[in-house]
Amino acid sequence: RILKFNGEHKSQHHRFCLLGSRALRDMLSFKRSPDVVNLARQNLKGVITSHEDPKIRLEAGEILGVFEDDRYTDFKMIEIPAGEFIRGSVKGKYYDDEVPSRRIYLDTYLIGKYPVTNREYKEFVESEGYKREEFWLPEGLDFLKAEKISEPPYWRDRKWNGLNFPVVGVSWYECEAFCRWLSEKTGFNYCLPTEAEWEKAARGTDGRLWPWGNEFDEKLCNSGELGLGRTSPVGIFSEGESPCGCIDMAGNVWEWCQDWFGSEYYKDCPETNPPGPEIGGHRVLRGGCWFSVSADCRCAYRRYGRPEDRGNGRGFRLARSL
Repeated sequence: RILKFNGEHKSQHHRFCLLGSRALRDMLSFKRSPDVVNLARQNLKGVITSHEDPKIRLEAGEILGVFEDDRYTDFKMIEIPAGEFIRGSVKGKYYDDEVPSRRIYLDTYLIGKYPVTNREYKEFVESEGYKREEFWLPEGLDFLKAEKISEPPYWRDRKWNGLNFPVVGVSWYECEAFCRWLSEKTGFNYCLPTEAEWEKAARGTDGRLWPWGNEFDEKLCNSGELGLGRTSPVGIFSEGESPCGCIDMAGNVWEWCQDWFGSEYYKDCPETNPPGPEIGGHRVLRGGCWFSVSADCRCAYRRYGRPEDRGNGRGFRLARSL
């Protein structure tokens, strides 16, 4: 009855939905009626895509993860058409490693609609991806063995391991191994996006500052301004999607890219399909995370990390060439 209550206003309906869903979540799973679970699932998806306060949407997404979130299946990918986009920033306006602003051409490619979730990463862990040496680069394998790693460091922490939350605490090496495992499993060539591919998917072709436009709005992404103090289920900030339809490209988790980081690379890089520097000591991270300030969540902002870094603000998104 609670889940079917509509009320006079949407917000009232949403609050009854959360109330009923909390009670259903707290029941033993074998006592939950499939029809009631399905009703709760549909109602929770309505809350997630509503204009409710982000903290309410976060709770709805968290409960939805318990009931098997079916918003994403089979690594949902979005096709980015071939063509030019405006990359970088105007000199003197932001940081020197973002300049110059110029047009870059990329071939058609696919990129993940969402960051990779714990649910998706779980299969890699359970299929012994950490033990199968063929998926690991030599330096990644050395790191794996030296640190005796068998799963991400937050894998068993309830704050971070919700099934529909982005996986965190993964090094660049682990992301690379996951891509190789998934490629073998599916027959498609999955990889991390290049820095240029990531930026085009985030900002489209018009050089906008954030995925949704040129004015920052703290209600459109999970950044430090919002103050959630943690990651959020993927997709609860649907109004902050990028022009191509990618979600969570500002905030939530920093996303590893293929490229080595080069502070001077933009000045002399190829104008077509730039692959990044040939060598380096750090890999590129893009997009900001749950504790980042708005300026660091801009589409053009560049950050870097050591390939072995495994912080709770680091995740990744898939890419695939056509």
